[in-house]
Order: sequence, then structure tokens, then C-alpha cells
Amino acid sequence: YQLDADQLKVFKLADAVVHNNKTKNALKAMMPVPIIPGRSTLEMNGEHSENMVAGERPEFFLQLSLEDSFGIVKLTPQKGVRIVEHLEQEPITKIVTETREPVEIFTKQLTENGLYKLWPQDTLPKGEYAVIEYNEGKVDARIWDFRIQ
Repeated sequence: YQLDADQLKVFKLADAVVHNNKTKNALKAMMPVPIIPGRSTLEMNGEHSENMVAGERPEFFLQLSLEDSFGIVKLTPQKGVRIVEHLEQEPITKIVTETREPVEIFTKQLTENGLYKLWPQDTLPKGEYAVIEYNEGKVDARIWDFRIQ
């Protein structure tokens, strides 16, 4: 959520998909012992968000559904998509490492049932961003994207 001129703006949950690296998958299939890590990206369609946000230090409100981590990340536009994070799966242990570009934020818990206010510590340059709620290592992010123009 965002308060914009005393109006509550509700952001829709964005659709994101995991895109696998086909070349790496082909190499992994040819190896008798799994030694090549799996690499993929979590991405959203379109190079730009439809949600325009005014100001360089926007404030957001987030109601957590679980005891998850949350934050603001910078998205990387690339060939018709926006990359939220890079994923790497270890070959034997299957442990997934998520790499994202976080924005340093301030947070304030407003209620005991998980309502938080969050905002960036510094001004955000023009670009694509998202508020995310995630559970580290599970690739289960809930994403609300926005653009600063």
C-alpha cells in the first residue's frame, strides 16, 4: 500500500516466473556427476512497471502474511523483462542461493499483527524497483513492482 495525497493506493501482486538457463541445463544433463550449478533468474514481463510512484523516497505499507523477510530491491530491465533476482542451485545439496540488489531501507512496525511502514534511507534514482516479501532460500517471493520516473 501507499498513501498518495491522502488516498490509499493498493498495489497488485506482480506475476513472476523463474527463467532457466537452457545452455547450463544441457551441460548438466550431459555430465555423469552433477558438478555444474543450476543458474536461473526470477523475472517479470515488461521492461517497465505500470505503477508510477511520485517522489524519490516513497513510503510503503506492508501487511506480512507470514514471518518473512521483506525489503525494496532494484530491478534490472533486460530484453522485455525485469530481473528481480539471480538464483543459483548447488548441484548435490540442491541449496538455492538468491542474489538480489537490495535498497537500504528504514522500517517501522505499526501493529502487532505484522503491519509495517518501509521507506528508502536515501533518494532513489529513476528506475525500476519492487517491494518484496520473501523466505530466503525458498524462491517464494511476493512482489509489488513500481517505477520512479
